[in-house]
Amino acid sequence: MPFLVSPLLEDVSLFGIGASADEILQGIYVAPVGMDSWASCLILHLRLRQGVAVENQVPAVITTEQHIKGWRKAHERTSAGPSGLHFGHFIAGSCHPLIADFEACMSHIPYATGYSPECWRCGINVELVKKPGNFRVSDMRMIILYEADFNQNNKLLGKK
Repeated sequence: MPFLVSPLLEDVSLFGIGASADEILQGIYVAPVGMDSWASCLILHLRLRQGVAVENQVPAVITTEQHIKGWRKAHERTSAGPSGLHFGHFIAGSCHPLIADFEACMSHIPYATGYSPECWRCGINVELVKKPGNFRVSDMRMIILYEADFNQNNKLLGKK
């Protein structure tokens, strides 16, 4: 079942942005006719407390220096998503000033616009064996491999 359904989906989109999303955060959103009663109840609790948005807002800009420093700490053997671009590509790009500057500029666009690239919207589910030789699904650990740049951007922004 999708997380967002009509009519809320049309108001806030899959990205949770726009005028209606701002109204929800301000506590002035009027639920449209036909909205699920539980969703309406939840929306009442999504209002930001006074001053929270201003005090704790983190800029979604990653500087070239932060970009280079982040990739220098990355391990080339780290697995990534289905595109075929792996950590080694981005580590190598961070060594060239022009490429590093370009990648740093491009990295904040999805966070500033609310539109993420198609390749960031899916990942690869991987089952990891916890105990050697034990392949029971219930005893394995599931992880999702995201694209290397998406993973790195989230790590850098999460630290902020």
